[in-house]
Amino acid sequence: LLVSGLFYGFAQKSRETAINSFIDKARSICLGAEAAREEMENKWTKGVFTTDQLKAWSKQGASGKDKIMETVPVVAALNALKRKQKEGEYTFKAPRQNPRNESNEPDEFEIKAIEELAKGVNEFAKVDTVKNTVRYFRPVRMTQTCLYCHGESNNPRHNIWGTTDGTDVTGNRMEGWKEGEMHGAFEIS
Repeated sequence: LLVSGLFYGFAQKSRETAINSFIDKARSICLGAEAAREEMENKWTKGVFTTDQLKAWSKQGASGKDKIMETVPVVAALNALKRKQKEGEYTFKAPRQNPRNESNEPDEFEIKAIEELAKGVNEFAKVDTVKNTVRYFRPVRMTQTCLYCHGESNNPRHNIWGTTDGTDVTGNRMEGWKEGEMHGAFEIS
């Protein structure tokens, strides 16, 4: 009985250590993605991308829209996370309520995580017993650059495209988000 108790205690401690190790790894992965997003925002600040350039691309159809998307800071972060998920032995998703990209539609577990993040916490991690995995979430918050496509269409500081139909340069409807609002999450599993 004593040996069984010791073995059980050791197994629990090993499990807890493994979970904490994964959370640390997931946090580091997300911090790298956030750094990539910030670097892209810096490129906007430095004028590497211009509204005239993106407006010209918007007239090129699908290929132009692809170019525009490559200038979006959060898209750069998402692409970085996706690109290394196999090598990094994780899966990545960016769940969000009412996403523009339907692959980011949240499942029930993700909805609960997003609700927790909306309370103002900087991260949320929990073992998903159904999928037998650790799921780590970090909020994606609106920055000034995000508002160029997600802000108020009637605010010239946001609508730098000069559109008059409530859409951004890609033709998507601007949602009227505010700086600091939570847009969704980075999820590492």
